[in-house]
Amino acid sequence: ELKDIATNLEKESGKKVDRNLIVARILENLDLINELIKTEDYINEYKSRLFILDKKVTVTSGEKSFNGICKDVTFDGKLIVQKGEELVEISVGDVSVKPSKN
Repeated sequence: ELKDIATNLEKESGKKVDRNLIVARILENLDLINELIKTEDYINEYKSRLFILDKKVTVTSGEKSFNGICKDVTFDGKLIVQKGEELVEISVGDVSVKPSKN
């Protein structure tokens, strides 16, 4: 399925690519990226693009599942889902948007 759209750096750049150099550059920038994602500006930008805020969702983690409304994201990236009167922080699991009934 991917053979018609898949590509690689050498094909796109027309140059020989040193894989070790690519990995080294990524690792060099991980600290910078880690610091960047801890800023309030980043989390606000993330929230502005999060399409599930205020939507009905189903959260599944392991064998357990519950329905709720996605309310917010914590500074460290946990999803806050309102389950009845309770606010639940989700750090691991699958979250899917429940289809709206027209």
